[in-house]
Amino acid sequence: MYNYIFTLATLLDSKFKFKKQCSIDTVICELFDKNLDEIHWIMALSELGLFDGFEIPEHLHGRTDLTLEQRAYELSQLPLISD
Repeated sequence: MYNYIFTLATLLDSKFKFKKQCSIDTVICELFDKNLDEIHWIMALSELGLFDGFEIPEHLHGRTDLTLEQRAYELSQLPLISD
């Protein structure tokens, strides 16, 4: 589960100049600023899904009221796309 948090943070840092310190208790919408907005967040989630082989349902894209830990838990529950 925590590998999703690490991967998301790495994606955000490398692609969107994300330089904030965050913890597993950080609420996602609190991360947004001039360098990171909801569109960047959705792009990072989509890329994570491609890396790890799962599809993120649309209703989960806009859930920025969750903490990073809650989001990682939701992601860990998604079924993998079969070969």
